[in-house]
Amino acid sequence: MYIFIDISLLLLLLVLCVLDVNGREFRIAWMAPKNTYHGLNASSSVGALKLALQAIDMGDLLVNHTVRVKWYDSDCNQKSALAATVSAKSNFEPDLFLGPPCSSAMRGVAQLASYWRRPVFGWVSNDIEFRNRTIYSTLIRLLGPLNKLPDVMRYVSKMFKWNRFSMIHDEAAPYVAVAVAIAENKDTTIKSTHEVSERMEDSVIESIFQQVRKYSRILIFAVPKHTLRRYMVVAHRLGMSSGDFAFLCIHGDLYTWQQLNDEVLTEAVWRKNDTDDQGARQAFESVLHIIMPTLSAKLSENLDILVNKMKNKENANWINFPPVSKPDAYAPYLYDATLTWAIMVDRILKDNKDPSDGDIMFKRTANFYQEGLTNFIVLDAEGDRLLNFWMLDMQENGRFQRIMEIKYQVKKIVANTTVRGDKLVRWANGKYGLHNAPPDVPACGFENEHCREDFTNTIVGAVCGSSFVLVVAIIINIVFRRYRRVQLLRSMIWQVKFEDIDFVTALLHGSVRNSFKNLSRRRTSSNKKKASRTSSGSGGGVIISSNSSPPQFHKPDGGAMFGSVAYVRGSLVSVKRLNKGNITMTKDVLHQLNQLMELKQQNVCAFVGASFDPGRILLLWEYCPKGSIQASFF
Repeated sequence: MYIFIDISLLLLLLVLCVLDVNGREFRIAWMAPKNTYHGLNASSSVGALKLALQAIDMGDLLVNHTVRVKWYDSDCNQKSALAATVSAKSNFEPDLFLGPPCSSAMRGVAQLASYWRRPVFGWVSNDIEFRNRTIYSTLIRLLGPLNKLPDVMRYVSKMFKWNRFSMIHDEAAPYVAVAVAIAENKDTTIKSTHEVSERMEDSVIESIFQQVRKYSRILIFAVPKHTLRRYMVVAHRLGMSSGDFAFLCIHGDLYTWQQLNDEVLTEAVWRKNDTDDQGARQAFESVLHIIMPTLSAKLSENLDILVNKMKNKENANWINFPPVSKPDAYAPYLYDATLTWAIMVDRILKDNKDPSDGDIMFKRTANFYQEGLTNFIVLDAEGDRLLNFWMLDMQENGRFQRIMEIKYQVKKIVANTTVRGDKLVRWANGKYGLHNAPPDVPACGFENEHCREDFTNTIVGAVCGSSFVLVVAIIINIVFRRYRRVQLLRSMIWQVKFEDIDFVTALLHGSVRNSFKNLSRRRTSSNKKKASRTSSGSGGGVIISSNSSPPQFHKPDGGAMFGSVAYVRGSLVSVKRLNKGNITMTKDVLHQLNQLMELKQQNVCAFVGASFDPGRILLLWEYCPKGSIQASFF
């Protein structure tokens, strides 16, 4: 009994040893385009792939197992990629589809692989649509997917206290994808989205900026790096570079260290040696770049050296590989994708499970954490990498510098800064620090709705001023009227010189005689029959006094006096003599005389004036041709 058990255990151990020695062959269908798209192709990627495969062979991963890789030209379109995928499945039976890098090609490949339950590892394709795990159920992505951008934007919004943005993106697919991904962030408000292209006239771009400034102060750009300067020059011309606006340039592109240093960090982003250089520099003071991290200068240099050594490296398990060229910016992510797959396979094998099962592989991604060439590799439960981002800001020397690294740590995002907190960001107005960031909404609102002008002080000032002017005007009017009154009293406009009174002319004027005729007609008929003319010496007539007093007119029959008349300034007046030797010109007397002068009424004879020569006190009244009231009744 015991001998049988011992023999059985021995046989089992022998079988396991044989299996361990012989191992298993894992097949990888590497999908990459022969032609160059977005700065990459199979030749610029294959060097990093060779390095990863060599690391697997020489390391402690997949010991006694073989990795066989065959390249398929997927081009960068869905049709070619589908054809390559079907060919690989039929002729090669891969355990893994590695790539393709283009999102348009990845769609069909990932869908078929999900149907076949084969794992798919992507090192570039980061479009937001791939997060749909009901369709792409076995897809694992090693480049930070765009659907993680909302997390980054959420952190940036909280840091700068910005919640309101406008989006300007290029018409090319990679930049449209960035715009769509950012719009997924429900915690921020994208007030307007505008599509631009290199073919646009400056006038059209200006009209876009004019619309944007009505709703936003924080603009997000998703455009090719070589076109950003043009847009910033237009913004400067419109007065948007003084510090009231901020521009976030979100880069969906990945750069090599050389590209980053030559095309992004240097003055080359704004300096073109033309007349717009000064304005462009001022405009870029308001720009913050948010980019995916690149390898350090030292790592990039070492990678180039190692890839160069792999140019002539051949292996029987490397089938149909293209020639090696200088590695592109995405090549390090292909290296990490290959090693990540190997690590997961090794762990799945230890659990006695099948690593070619895409569902099993996908479940292994949850909480995956491993150090890689492109920094720490952290995968979430959706098989997507939580990629770090860098923030770049322009310094006083006109060059951009990394000021912050936004990175994922277990279930949270943190920021590591490279400068002091109070000098973290340098704004266009010369101020530093997060607290000096321009607000996303102006203090008074976009239409001054939060700062309605308080007219209280203006009204109070106007009322006080008007009241003061009114009081001053009233005082001046009173003083002026009193002054005029005094002047009027002093002017004695009623005064008539005795020499200006013409009695002689009045005696000969026909109107006087007519007055007597009219008066005589009013007498009773008996008086008319008895009336007779007498001589001037014994009957009624005119008596002229010897002391130059006004002549007295008497009725022919010797009745009551009709009155004295004279001419003054061409007008016939009635003369009243006062039996006073002299009159003192007091204020009251002057006032009464002025009142008489001002009295005007059609039924009252107007006061013409007075002559106050000593011994000849005369009052002059308007002469009434109809006679006096007394004459009318008697």
